[in-house]
Amino acid sequence: MTADFFKNQLLGLKAVLGSLQALSADICKGCIMLGGAKTKLGKMLNKLKSDLNASLIPVEEQKENIMASINTLSQAAQALPLAEEPT
Repeated sequence: MTADFFKNQLLGLKAVLGSLQALSADICKGCIMLGGAKTKLGKMLNKLKSDLNASLIPVEEQKENIMASINTLSQAAQALPLAEEPT
């Protein structure tokens, strides 16, 4: 896989994260599916990270920049607020 592959994947995942942030903030705070989408996004980012570690991207600086972007998205995804479960 090339560096462009990972950059393109990150562009798509940034759009997904932005959508989930909008949903969690305004539109759908109590949506049932929001928790599942958050989990799926986390799994996709973890897979992307493991694929990047296994890749043979020749420029180490590129690899580090992509990894930093993945880590930033992972932190933002983990910080998504979800509605509390009713007690």
